[in-house]
Amino acid sequence: MWGISGAALLGYGFYVSRTASREVPPERVAFGRALRAARMEAGLTQVAAAQEAGVDRSHYADIEAAKHSASVDVVFRIAKAIGIPAADLFAAVPDQASNATRP
Repeated sequence: MWGISGAALLGYGFYVSRTASREVPPERVAFGRALRAARMEAGLTQVAAAQEAGVDRSHYADIEAAKHSASVDVVFRIAKAIGIPAADLFAAVPDQASNATRP
């Protein structure tokens, strides 16, 4: 409204401070660990895996570090780049669906 965009206001830390205090879901941590183990077993660096999957290297690193979630499309591209079925990456992720209650 005063010539400052909403994105600029977020750049002053309002968005960062809200997300920095959030707890990382254990499923995301487990997925990142499984991804790192699979990549290392394949003998690939983060750079090589990211390039092969067509993903930015820093985004790939953030997925492994559980800082970001990956879309389904990216999961399949990464799995293909590493040479494993995408389902293998989810095998180590705890199943929280069994704890959920349906309305």
